Amino acid sequence: MAHSLRRVRSKRKATPDSQENNEVSKSPMLPPEVLSIIVEELEASISDSVTLKNALYTLLLTSRAFNAEAERVLYRHVEFVNETPQAGQICSALRARAAKYVQALRVTRYNGISGRRGRSLHTHFSYLPLNQMTNLRSLSIQEAPDHLIETAKLFTFLRESISENLLLSFHASIVLDEPALRFFERQKNITEISLEIINPKLDVDALRSTDLLPALKRARIRSLPGQRFRELLQNRPVMALELSSLRDLPNTWGSVATQLTALDISDVSCNVHADETVHISESLVASAVNLRLLAYCTLYIFDGSTHLFTNALGPLRLLTHLEALALSFETPRDLGFDISILPQIVGPPSKLASLFIVHGNYTFSSTSYRSFELTKNDKEGWDRSPSQPSGVVNRNEWFDSHYADLPDVQKEAT
Repeated sequence: MAHSLRRVRSKRKATPDSQENNEVSKSPMLPPEVLSIIVEELEASISDSVTLKNALYTLLLTSRAFNAEAERVLYRHVEFVNETPQAGQICSALRARAAKYVQALRVTRYNGISGRRGRSLHTHFSYLPLNQMTNLRSLSIQEAPDHLIETAKLFTFLRESISENLLLSFHASIVLDEPALRFFERQKNITEISLEIINPKLDVDALRSTDLLPALKRARIRSLPGQRFRELLQNRPVMALELSSLRDLPNTWGSVATQLTALDISDVSCNVHADETVHISESLVASAVNLRLLAYCTLYIFDGSTHLFTNALGPLRLLTHLEALALSFETPRDLGFDISILPQIVGPPSKLASLFIVHGNYTFSSTSYRSFELTKNDKEGWDRSPSQPSGVVNRNEWFDSHYADLPDVQKEAT
């Protein structure tokens, strides 16, 4: 009987569903390069990062053909929020197979290098497989509230985990000290760095070492720069600085002033009525003569008179290479403020083509920000973009976009 049943089953015709499955399995697969182009186009078409991640994750789970390409793009830029359930999922995926795709890693809520063992470690920064991230180019670490980064533990861990000469950029609120120097001496391809302050007791000769950051192009320091900051810049191809203090101007940028093509001093607050503001503008014109991109100080204004803007900002028109300028203002809410005069004040003979404005209106209890861009048109007039909220964030994005368009930066990217 069993033999008869086997013969009957073998003679049954294929059902429509099984025929369809066979046809699908025999259908030709798209070449890998075509799959890659499709996923890259998907990424380019979705500007919102959350929406993009959801689309890629859905594609990864539902399409075997697109699985590898979706995973590659999904894990190219990783944001790791320390000690959260999502952090554990990311760690598991990276350890399984996706670590090789990571190019940029941003860690938030960092609270030290854990010495724990067991399941709780799986959500911690220490569990990330940094040694498997063979394509890692950018590392950013943001500490948790009320936590100070212990550089000795952090940089010992990074030095043991990240391959030599792998990184191109490093950003963290750190004190540059001996443990940090030993790590950076192993990362000679770094072109961008952000730090809090340089240890004032650090040996000056160590900062002059030719093994330390020989390719540095862009530097950001949040606390007061000083002699050791100037030593760090010395004999390095620095072309962009982002500073939170202009103490000892114009010596702040030391010997690299004429190298600078981009400068962001928007974290520095100035009173438009003060002689100090005029001094800043005149010092820029006299020393950083090759600037193409500038985010100027944030100006506090209590009087909308035109001559105040002319005195404070007028010297900037003598930066003859200047192409893009960001201006930030804080004014009382009831102050009349004519922004239309600004292109005339900072315009020719400079080559200014983009003027980004951040305007903060404040009261005793709050400040509201709006931002917009003025772009020069073919008729030598200025077109204004729609106003947007959250001006400071938009200004930073504007600065990064114009920095990427600078000729030297584009040449390096290619």
